[in-house]
Amino acid sequence: MTVKYRLAAALMTCTLLLAGCGRRADSEAPTVPTGTGTTVSQTAEPETTDSRPSDTQTTGARTTAGSETARTRTAGTTTASSAASGSGTQSAQTTAQQTGPSDKKLAAAKEKCDRLLKALQTAQSDAKAVQQSLTAALDQQRAAEQAYQSYRNEHQSDLDRYGQGSLGFFSFVGAEDAVKVLKTAKYASSTKPGEESDATSLTNMAKSFDLMRECNQLRAKNGLKPLVVTDRLMAIAQSNLNWSDGHIDHSRQFNVGENLSWNYGDPFDGWYEAEKATNGGHYLNIINKDYLTTGFAVCTAGRSKKYTVSHGQVFSFSAEQTFTVDQYEKRFRSYSDSISAIQKEMETRRKAAEAKKKQAASLSASLKQKQQAIEQAETAYQQALAACETLGAGR
Repeated sequence: MTVKYRLAAALMTCTLLLAGCGRRADSEAPTVPTGTGTTVSQTAEPETTDSRPSDTQTTGARTTAGSETARTRTAGTTTASSAASGSGTQSAQTTAQQTGPSDKKLAAAKEKCDRLLKALQTAQSDAKAVQQSLTAALDQQRAAEQAYQSYRNEHQSDLDRYGQGSLGFFSFVGAEDAVKVLKTAKYASSTKPGEESDATSLTNMAKSFDLMRECNQLRAKNGLKPLVVTDRLMAIAQSNLNWSDGHIDHSRQFNVGENLSWNYGDPFDGWYEAEKATNGGHYLNIINKDYLTTGFAVCTAGRSKKYTVSHGQVFSFSAEQTFTVDQYEKRFRSYSDSISAIQKEMETRRKAAEAKKKQAASLSASLKQKQQAIEQAETAYQQALAACETLGAGR
């Protein structure tokens, strides 16, 4: 039997019991004893006068007996009336004492059942609403996770390439000679492609453009043409510097001119400003009119354990494909920004999926609480229902 119909049956029983409380009818008339020991009814038939002659003594006796009988009847009637009146009052008081409090308890029990049933129904309704929200949240979580994973799979090759730093950039632009430098140089093992502190990291590579501009500004002061940039020389500068960062010396892997510095904020303070008066080798490399191309690198690995930053610039006399510093930076930024956009979008999708997961977890916890509330409400209701039925059965 469902909770709803069980309550209906119990309440119907209680209602019927309440309707019959205090109703009792007795058809039997009370009797009282007479003075002579004879039981006489309250309602007496009229006395018949005997017309036969009799002696005075007999007549007197009869008259006396009749008077005594009348008095007896009167007394009997009064006694019966008093007895009936007393009995009725006592019965009413007893009924009131017995049924009054019990009726109130039953009514209170019925009211409590009604209240607890409503509480149970409310708890069930709340749980249903949370369940619906949870179902929707789980669907959204799955959709968000699928969107994230799908986007990641679509751009996985881009992300892998981005993780390789300048090596990935050279591969993307088709600079096979630069890729070969990083992979096959004598000290290629010193290069950790893509590591944040390595000269090949895109972060450190991005720092080189302003320094190459500074070099060209110093050349311009000496009436010289600006140096142009090649992918191969950029790769040579990075490979050389990754070894020199830890050895404080020139690697001499390639036949190029080279300037190195360790722990300078601006390497041109030493290369140009400090050596200008003495025509030092670094200064002469900068103002060499025969140099046409350059490459630049920055390393923050601190492999020597003495210095935290090192700089390296290489110079050459010719090259097949060249770019101005501005052109090269634009080319680099286009690549870097496209990968950054992919990373940003992927992170946005990851966070969206994570947010949906947290929302679903919160709703799941809420649903658990709602289910516990249902169990508590069900227990309270069943206890109240049982109490109501017990009161009804005792009537």
